Amino acid sequence: MWVKIAHFILRNRVSILLTITLVTGVFAYYAFTNVKPDMKFANMLPESVPERADHEKLKELFGEDGNILVVGVEGVDIYAPEHFNAWYELGNKLRSIDGVDSVFSVAHLYALKADHEEQKFLLEPVMTQKLGSYAEADSMRRRIESYPFYDQLLYERESGLTLMMVTVNAEKFNSHDRGTIIYDIKDTVGLYKDHFPHVRYSGLPYIREVVAKKIQDELGIFVGLAMSVTALILFLFFRSFKVMIACLFVVAIGVLWSLGTIGMFGFPLTILMSVIPPVIIVIGIPNCIFLLNKYHREYTNHGNKIKALTRVIERIGNATFLTNTTTSLGFATFMFTSSEKLQQFGLVASLNILSLFLISLCVIPIIFSFQRPPSDKHLK
Repeated sequence: MWVKIAHFILRNRVSILLTITLVTGVFAYYAFTNVKPDMKFANMLPESVPERADHEKLKELFGEDGNILVVGVEGVDIYAPEHFNAWYELGNKLRSIDGVDSVFSVAHLYALKADHEEQKFLLEPVMTQKLGSYAEADSMRRRIESYPFYDQLLYERESGLTLMMVTVNAEKFNSHDRGTIIYDIKDTVGLYKDHFPHVRYSGLPYIREVVAKKIQDELGIFVGLAMSVTALILFLFFRSFKVMIACLFVVAIGVLWSLGTIGMFGFPLTILMSVIPPVIIVIGIPNCIFLLNKYHREYTNHGNKIKALTRVIERIGNATFLTNTTTSLGFATFMFTSSEKLQQFGLVASLNILSLFLISLCVIPIIFSFQRPPSDKHLK
């Protein structure tokens, strides 16, 4: 069987290269247009676990639990009129940002007022206009501190820390159309750096945005570093730029196919999914080394390039197929877990490891069939 496969690959070199190029173009389209970071932290618990059901019920009763961004300032006398007015103005500007539902701070808090006629409580804003003097600021301070509920929630008397809670729209923020809500908030706060030079951010929306961006940025860093290290090792082993470039070409195709598969299935790019491209590089390079090492050995024995390439496919193809298949099956076991994220990871990883075997088996022999035979320097 492997003899027929070898003859098929070497007789249809141009057609196979064109097919791989076309398929790579399709996967590249999905990779660059449809791969989006996970808008929520990946939930690794299966749906059947009671704790996940309890969490979903909690959100139904009390709403989304991860849509509050906290802006904290320190080292400022917040009750100085100029700072308090700036804090009040900042909150009003944050409210106007598309995707922000509400703002809650010492300048935007409410007091309970009893409506005796209707027999109910009303929420009354504590501050409705800017302060005009230090006397008004002292009066405002006393009024705010008369509500002990807000102590340790929005401010801390001893340290002077003050918080502003910004509630973002959960539906918009959890979608791919959330735009730049977090960065708009940070830019708006930055306009008041003269009043609040020491600002800190926290809350799940901020953390999720930072993590999502870090996943995207570090994916490129990891792939680039993996490519660089393997390129150096390949050059030291084979002393040939052609070999190095050919191997990197193979793993680059594999990485594009893996990202394209994620986009084609519509899976989000989680921390787990971002591991797949480096795994593809780690698995693809040994495939190339096995094939090229056999090619050099066969050429050393008889000096016939085409015969050497044919034997590479016949003899190394079977061994590489077994090693890649067992690795693929190992990753495929994740598909039998109860976690949706692990199932997605196992499916994409197993499919692309098998695809990588086909890419390396076809591309390496075809590329070197068009190249000149290896020189004595390379064969050493």
